[in-house]
Amino acid sequence: MKKYEITDIAHPDNPNLHRIRAVTDLTEDVLKGMLGGYVESYDNLDQEGRAWISEDAIACENAVVCGDAILYRSRRCKGMRLCRKERRRDRGCHCAG
Repeated sequence: MKKYEITDIAHPDNPNLHRIRAVTDLTEDVLKGMLGGYVESYDNLDQEGRAWISEDAIACENAVVCGDAILYRSRRCKGMRLCRKERRRDRGCHCAG
């Protein structure tokens, strides 16, 4: 089942990144029609599970957000797999690997 789509809304500093939009209710916080963060391709956010990229967070290159993981605020994930119930929102998070 498809849970999100990639919109035509490009990141202001990187036109290769585009916002995502939920096409179904995922959680009580992520409802159908809500905009999320930015991805480079459908490979960056798994269509299964409740994983989500919110606000101005970015998943790009070979990063994969999956399972029940949530990428918050302005975090950037470039070279890792973020899964399970992990939450990346603290200012000290380094997601490049």
